[in-house]
Amino acid sequence: MYMKKSIAAHEKVLNRAIITSSITSEVIKLCTVVIAIALGAFIRIPLPFTPVPITAQTFFVLLGSAYLGRRLAPLAIGMYLALGIMGLPFFTESGGGLGVLLGPTGGYLIGFWIVSLFIGKYRNACRSFQRALVLFFIASMIILISGTICLALCFALSAKTAIYLGMLPFLPGECMKVFIAALIFAKVRAMHT
Repeated sequence: MYMKKSIAAHEKVLNRAIITSSITSEVIKLCTVVIAIALGAFIRIPLPFTPVPITAQTFFVLLGSAYLGRRLAPLAIGMYLALGIMGLPFFTESGGGLGVLLGPTGGYLIGFWIVSLFIGKYRNACRSFQRALVLFFIASMIILISGTICLALCFALSAKTAIYLGMLPFLPGECMKVFIAALIFAKVRAMHT
C-alpha cells in the first residue's frame, strides 16, 4: 500500500515538472522569437527614395513562424506588436507606439501577423527545401503586399507609385531572406526527422 502511494506521489511530481517545463519551454521559445524580430528592426538599410527601410525582421518572422507553428506563431507576433504599440522600441528606427502602425511601415507589421497564421497553418506540409521555399516566398509576398497597400493609403499614392516605393526595392533582399530561411528550416527539419 505504501509503495502505491509513493509511486502515485512521484508520478504527480513528475507530471507537474513535465507540465512546468513544457510551459517554460514555450515561454522561452516565444520570447526568443519576439526578441529576434525586435533585434531585426535594428538591422536596417535606409533607402533615400522610400520611407520604408530594408530590415532583417521579415527573415525572423518567416523562420520564427515556422519554428513556433500554428498555435504559438500568431501569439509571438501578437506579443511583438503589442509590446511595440505599448512604446517599447521594437519597430524600425527604435520606434514604438500606436502611431507606427498608422505610418508607412504599419502595413508590413500587420503583414507579419497575417504571415504567422499562414506559415503556422502550412509549415507541416513543408517536407523539403523546395516546399519551404515556396511557403516562405508566398509569405514574403503577403508582407510586401500588405505593406504596399498601407503605404499607398498612408501617403495617398497611386498603385503604381506604391509598388515602386513599397515592393520593388525589397524583392531582391526578400528573395535572399526567403532562400536562407528555407535552407535553415529544411536543414533543421531534416535533423529532427
